[in-house]
Amino acid sequence: MLSVGSPLQSDPKLARLRQTLGNAGRLLVAYSGGVDSSLLLRAAAEVMGPNLIAVTAVSETYPERELVAAKEFARSLGVTHRIIRTQELASEDFVRNPPE
Repeated sequence: MLSVGSPLQSDPKLARLRQTLGNAGRLLVAYSGGVDSSLLLRAAAEVMGPNLIAVTAVSETYPERELVAAKEFARSLGVTHRIIRTQELASEDFVRNPPE
């Protein structure tokens, strides 16, 4: 939860986000563990309750420490968190990493 007196507590954009999320009914958040998806997950957790699932895509390129942190954050919010293994390195295009 945001602490009382936090600048985000009364931010009109965050209030609009919470209202939009609350109207969604059920929601799946693509949760990378980064700042943006963490903010979205936290706002959603505050208004969605059990109607929220976070999903994190994980491959060999996703650092283990980031996965641990993502799991801990989702758990701290009481959010159901699913992990999907993507196996990016099995894709020749991904490994080749062309400029486009």
